[in-house]
Amino acid sequence: MGRARSDAWGKRFSPGSRSYIYGLGAYGEAGVAKAIEVLGKELDVTMAPCGTKNVRDIDRKVIAQL
Repeated sequence: MGRARSDAWGKRFSPGSRSYIYGLGAYGEAGVAKAIEVLGKELDVTMAPCGTKNVRDIDRKVIAQL
């Protein structure tokens, strides 16, 4: 949800969280890939109830729905 809110407020780069760093420390490159996959799925789950299918469709109107 944090990534969606960042996009809604106009922030176009949001590293998400430190999960990719934890993935790197735990499993190396494969861990980073898995962390990015999980963050992507989390964003999809957040965007679905808002009716958006693309990150570019997120704007400030979405914040009211989050």
